[in-house]
Amino acid sequence: MSSEPTLRQRTGVVIMAVHPALGPLYWEFVSEASVGGPDYHSITTRIDRALLLAPDWRTSSTFRLHSNHMERVLRDQVTVVDDFDPDGGPWSQIDFEGELSALHSQSGQSDKEFLDWIRSAEWGDAPGPVVIERLVDHGYFYEWERSSMSDALSHRGPVDLTVVYGDGGQANRPAADVVISRVAAGETVAVLLDTALGFAMLSRGDVKRARLVLPDGAVIAGNVGEVSADYFELIEDWHQ
Repeated sequence: MSSEPTLRQRTGVVIMAVHPALGPLYWEFVSEASVGGPDYHSITTRIDRALLLAPDWRTSSTFRLHSNHMERVLRDQVTVVDDFDPDGGPWSQIDFEGELSALHSQSGQSDKEFLDWIRSAEWGDAPGPVVIERLVDHGYFYEWERSSMSDALSHRGPVDLTVVYGDGGQANRPAADVVISRVAAGETVAVLLDTALGFAMLSRGDVKRARLVLPDGAVIAGNVGEVSADYFELIEDWHQ
């Protein structure tokens, strides 16, 4: 496989429960299998860190991998000690670690109240965000990693796209499903097209400039930098 970066867009469902004080909470999962470390299971208030699964995950082999997510969260981040004091009777101590410790401190609940809520929460599927992932070559394995562009996602949907080629020629086409992301806070705008449109617009010649008109009439235009089969970046010099 070539080491040339490959990008894809992906969406699905996130697993969510609503806490009375913290609001929506999501399952968070980080696999460390590629480096031989333990996987990370937690919950988070940030949807950009939420585990993103296929809509049919509960009826597929993925269910076996993630159905015990909350059991692992409790195992890794909660310690409960029950004991008996001859003078004072039975007592219990609950300690939270990691993300749960931070969430507990913001919840306004006692140790027991917060633990009871976690144990009884109804976790359900909710529509997830569209994320952009880049296939990264680590030298001895390839891995899809969420791009920082995902955190700055600004538009997904139809646009009117015009590109200008090195020979002066132009092509214009309405596009039904385009992902436009502003990379961090800079002037670079990432544009991800569907495969067919990418081939039609980007393989014709050396793309020098692009102009995108959004449904609300907003215009983004600039010189084009990196180009791949269905993706390009432009350095914005015109926005209205």
